Amino acid sequence: MAIPKRSNRTIRSLRETFKENIMIIAGNVATYAGADYLAAAAPMLLKWGSSGIVVHDAIKTGFGVPQLSAIQDCRKVDRAIIADGGSDFLPMR
Repeated sequence: MAIPKRSNRTIRSLRETFKENIMIIAGNVATYAGADYLAAAAPMLLKWGSSGIVVHDAIKTGFGVPQLSAIQDCRKVDRAIIADGGSDFLPMR
């Protein structure tokens, strides 16, 4: 939880310093809880999903959140969301 707390504090500090004069994009989020926590700090956009290396680690370990599930969960938060690209590898199950 240390990284999300630090991200939340940083976003709040930037928002306080620069008001609406900069665009803040926060992420990566993959769950409603994560998106809601970062949205409380007032970024303009939330970035969902994960970078390629994390996706490959999830494939190897079996732990992770599928991209479509992440979209469906994160869109419930009252913020625009953007993606970091998409999946370049889809495992066959």
